[in-house]
Amino acid sequence: MTKYTEKQRLDAVAAYERGAGGLRATAEAHGVSVASLRKWIALFRARGVSGVATKPRGNYVLAPK
Repeated sequence: MTKYTEKQRLDAVAAYERGAGGLRATAEAHGVSVASLRKWIALFRARGVSGVATKPRGNYVLAPK
C-alpha cells in the first residue's frame, strides 16, 4: 500500500508547477514532505505522468529447499 495516491502526487506537482507557492509552501499545503515533493517533481519532469505513477510491487518467492 502506498502512502500517497497517484492523484495526490500529481496534484502536488501540478500546484508547484503552476507557481502556486514555493517548494515548502506547496509541500505543507498538500501534507507531504519537501523531500518527497522534490523527488516527485524531478520524476515528473524526467518521465511525465508515468514518473509519479504508482508502480506495482513484485513479490519474492523463496525457492523450496
